[in-house]
Amino acid sequence: MTKFREVSSEDRKNYGIILLIYIAAAVVSMFFLLPEYWYVVLAILIAGALLMTGLTTRDYGARCANCGNEFELSFTREVLAPHGGGRSGSWQYVKCPNCGKRTRALVVKKVTEDERVEGQ
Repeated sequence: MTKFREVSSEDRKNYGIILLIYIAAAVVSMFFLLPEYWYVVLAILIAGALLMTGLTTRDYGARCANCGNEFELSFTREVLAPHGGGRSGSWQYVKCPNCGKRTRALVVKKVTEDERVEGQ
C-alpha cells in the first residue's frame, strides 16, 4: 500500500525548479523557433505539459477532505480534475474511492523508499 505525507516546502521548491526549467525552455524555443517552426514550439509545450503531469501523477496523491482516505490519482484524472491552491495547500476536486463524495482533496506527497527506511 502506498503511503503519503504532507507536501513540504522542499517538495514545492524542487517542483518549482522543474517548472522554471520548463518555462525557460519554452520561452527560448519560442524566441528562436516561433516564426518558422511554430509546430516545433507547440510540440515542445505539449510534451512539457504531459511530462509535468506525469511527474505529478507519479509523485503525488490526494487526501479526501471528507473521510481522510489517501489515494493515488490516474493520469487522466490528474489532467481533467479541477485543481488549485489555497492556504492549506494544493487541492484537486475529485471523487473519493472510499466514501464516494466529491471534495477538494488535499494534494499529498507519496513517501519514497528512502523516506520509509529513514522513518523506521
